[in-house]
Amino acid sequence: MPSIPNPIDIIGQGLGGSLADLAESAFNQAMKTLWDFSMSLLTGVLGVIDHLTVPNLDPVSGPLSSVMPATIWVGGVLLVLLAFVQLAKAAMSGGGGLLQLFKGIGQYMIVTAGALGILTTLVTAADAAARGILEAGLNAHSWQGISAANAPWQNAVHAVSGAGLGLIALLGVLPAAIGLMVAALVREASILVIAATIPILAAGLVAEATARWFWTGLRWMFALIMLTPAVAIVIRLGFNVAASASPAAGPASSDPGQPAVAAFHRPAVPPNPGSSPLAILKPF
Repeated sequence: MPSIPNPIDIIGQGLGGSLADLAESAFNQAMKTLWDFSMSLLTGVLGVIDHLTVPNLDPVSGPLSSVMPATIWVGGVLLVLLAFVQLAKAAMSGGGGLLQLFKGIGQYMIVTAGALGILTTLVTAADAAARGILEAGLNAHSWQGISAANAPWQNAVHAVSGAGLGLIALLGVLPAAIGLMVAALVREASILVIAATIPILAAGLVAEATARWFWTGLRWMFALIMLTPAVAIVIRLGFNVAASASPAAGPASSDPGQPAVAAFHRPAVPPNPGSSPLAILKPF
């Protein structure tokens, strides 16, 4: 007797395949949505960085205008107190510390008068160097232009499935965007804080015990200024690595954000805190 197929089994198998296809399609679409969001976030973060690389150090109209009068007053008072301390020390040591006292007063006057102008020049030069690095290596005229760079790196994630794009977004692009944003905000805030306290730091130059205040602040400032060119170099190297690892041929992806992913998901996301760009500040 021939076997009669069970219609319930046939219906169940059909529904099972349809449900599996539907679930797979929904998952891939969710991962693609996550990818699109992460790339939009990264593009927005890079646009914000364009406005944070050169802090406004104008003591008259910038953010420093509300705090510079107070820090100059505090620095002057501290200068007088430390000068008396150094003078007393010189008197007890037979005049051994007078050179430090007079040298410190001269340095205080020079630093207080010209430090902000020199700092503005250095910050502007560092920003120009970073943009030059990006333009030379990526043909990007701004930080935001990185995400739309049209070059061989666009094949880095070509033909990656929805799950793959979602993993790259979660493990690479999103942490990169957050890390770059935090680094840019910390850099700008730190430069403004150190710039505002220059009169206080310079006042320490009159005494041997406090002279290290200024030199420590100077090393921190130099590290903060050079952070932008350092990140630009890291990103350019990441693009070069992605270009050498991506397929040489194949149709270009229609997603303008995909060229940036391979450059960001490795170098811009540190595997441990010690490899963060901010680690440049640790020696100070």
